[in-house]
Amino acid sequence: APAPSSLMRFSEATGRKLVSTTSAETVGTIDGFVVDPQRRAVVAIECKKTDSGAIILGAALVVCGTDALTGHGERAETECTGE
Repeated sequence: APAPSSLMRFSEATGRKLVSTTSAETVGTIDGFVVDPQRRAVVAIECKKTDSGAIILGAALVVCGTDALTGHGERAETECTGE
């Protein structure tokens, strides 16, 4: 059954852009999700800056939109780029 329009499946979010709320620039793409089954919550997202590897983002994540996920400014940029 299709997901209601207000929900997004992990498979639909994978590959979308991660955009900084500070610079409005794309800092990477979503590569995967880390779920805590006890909390029943996503606790981190794997972000790929390049094809070479993924970085885990924690509380830096903010909102899932139809085209991208947004992350809190410098923290998302630093964690995703490894700088």
